[in-house]
Amino acid sequence: MSEPEVPPNPMLTNSNLYIPTSKRRVIDKNKHQTHDITTIPDNNNSIQEHSTLSSSTNAQEPLFYYPSSAPGNVAVVREDANRLKEGQMLNDSIIDFYVKWLLTNASISEDEQPITERVHIFNTFFFARLKQSTRDDPYEDVKKWTLKINLFEKDFVSVPVHEAIHWYLFVVCNLKKCILDEAECIDLSYDENDKSDDKAIIYSLDSMGMKRTRSANRVIKYLEAAAKDRLGVDADQFRKPVYIQATNVPLQPNAYDCGIYMLHFIEVFFEHAKKMEPILTEKQINHALWKSESIKNKRKHISDLVTKLDQTQQHR
Repeated sequence: MSEPEVPPNPMLTNSNLYIPTSKRRVIDKNKHQTHDITTIPDNNNSIQEHSTLSSSTNAQEPLFYYPSSAPGNVAVVREDANRLKEGQMLNDSIIDFYVKWLLTNASISEDEQPITERVHIFNTFFFARLKQSTRDDPYEDVKKWTLKINLFEKDFVSVPVHEAIHWYLFVVCNLKKCILDEAECIDLSYDENDKSDDKAIIYSLDSMGMKRTRSANRVIKYLEAAAKDRLGVDADQFRKPVYIQATNVPLQPNAYDCGIYMLHFIEVFFEHAKKMEPILTEKQINHALWKSESIKNKRKHISDLVTKLDQTQQHR
């Protein structure tokens, strides 16, 4: 008897979907050329880097750099802008660009602190680098990413993730609670009735409603290694964040809007960080603070922003 035919997975067969590798873009502004350094895991899980040179006459033509003159800016090219068309999945450059735009234009938070002082958000390559590492301790591949930052002084740390052709977000809250002082009773058990401000918590915000335990554990192991490396905190002094799946986030209605939804989650969190944490543990779907009705316009909003910045930098 022949095996039953397996229907195609629309998440894998849609030609408009974005399948990113870990890539960094090096741009020669004078020659209007881009070198794409692409990190690709091979069948043996080793990492290879491939460099390609692209002319300004093709899809890699730089449109603008954001912020225009700041170190670590993001280059947006024509191919990236095309990812904002309806039915396309966002790529890493659009994600990183819009996050930087949000951070640059964020208003003062509820407690009169700039959001940049309260929150650290990794770029889209961080988790991929952590996951693809072939070292016994993957932390060694990414420890330089936060040399000038003490993550455990931040109220929130956000980690954008791309796995299996899907974007989602981790938000770690109350990182200070990871570090136990000598006077505390070391109790690593977890009571689900504990208040969220009693322990550090890592939330997954996934517009497909998927649980992300394995990936959450990767982030937790990274934080434990960072605490030991940066603060000299031994394992018995480190209280691991508790993983909770946020089950009340807005869900995407199609196979391609995950990047849009993830950016929306980030934006809402930046605007209402203090209010969002208790909402993440609620069961109520479509809480007013999620502003679900505005998600349908976000793709056009980002596209208009890209067009405006392109036109502005062309006239400089």
